[in-house]
Amino acid sequence: GRARGVNLFTVGSGNIGATNAARVLGRPFGALVFVLDFLKGAVPVACAVPLAEALYPGSSTAFGQPDVLRVSAAALAFLGHLFPVYLGFRGGKGVATGAGTVFVLAPGPAALAVLTWVVVLFVSRIVSLASLAAVTILVIARLLSTPAAFSSENLPVTLYLVIGTGFVVLK
Repeated sequence: GRARGVNLFTVGSGNIGATNAARVLGRPFGALVFVLDFLKGAVPVACAVPLAEALYPGSSTAFGQPDVLRVSAAALAFLGHLFPVYLGFRGGKGVATGAGTVFVLAPGPAALAVLTWVVVLFVSRIVSLASLAAVTILVIARLLSTPAAFSSENLPVTLYLVIGTGFVVLK
């Protein structure tokens, strides 16, 4: 936005996310913001375990199962998007960045959430409603598709999805 002389904090919804960027700057810019935010979540989660293993073999299990490391990377990327230091802790709503993290952590429920998002957006034309429906379906799909979703083996990802959904709803 700044490159085009637009301060997204002062126009449209005042949010720096993809939806406001698309409304204010046009759909191509909104799509670019979405892709970059998505990658901001997906890349750290996908790289956390391989990078840890490359730096120090065996380190990916130093804190227990490798999902703990993945979820830690996801939480840091997500919270960094919601509350970025360089923007005075005024970040986006976390939907795109959270989607990136979730596609790596729980691809099946994530795909169902995206399908929900598309259907609700098509029917309602309201992005925020589609996002809320998607995160709700995400958690429900995780709970229904994962045997013992709250067992110690599945707990890190399940808690991340539940808490992350709470943050998206609050934001």
